[in-house]
Amino acid sequence: MSPNPSSLSFTFQAILEQAMRDEQEADVPRKLFELFCFAKEEKIPLSINAATLLIRCFGRAKMLEEAVSVYKELDPYSRNTSVVNLLLECLLRGGNIDCGFKVLDEMLKRDSDVPLNNTTMVIVLFAMWKRIWVEKMMSVEEIYGLLVDEALQVFEQMRGIETDGVLVKPFFSLLN
Repeated sequence: MSPNPSSLSFTFQAILEQAMRDEQEADVPRKLFELFCFAKEEKIPLSINAATLLIRCFGRAKMLEEAVSVYKELDPYSRNTSVVNLLLECLLRGGNIDCGFKVLDEMLKRDSDVPLNNTTMVIVLFAMWKRIWVEKMMSVEEIYGLLVDEALQVFEQMRGIETDGVLVKPFFSLLN
């Protein structure tokens, strides 16, 4: 009698949760990837919770290819905006901007099953702000000109309203 795939999936998730408690140790993310590969070979279904745990762990460890691998292994019907946002955040924080923007492009498609939400915008804005501001690549005025105006256009498209920068401009005047 073969084991129930659902029970194997939950067992795999429980093992991951236990292993995640020691995530700060250097080799834990690598061992978790080995465990993931084993589960994949044994055709153990990946639950959305297990995928979330692995993507978050690999993102923190800057194991971006592994995070993408987990995402690709997740059943397409289980992928939701929260999981895609987690992957997007891992990629952008990890410095893989090109791959991150490919994920964002997929979310922006009209027929996307995983549309943008406010969290998506926060992730993108934070990543851009950090990259531009922390690395001192641009002045505040230049950031405002490029980043905020673009963000306002996206928000206007999302909501179908015009913001005219009413809420955002006063905030940026405090940074000068």
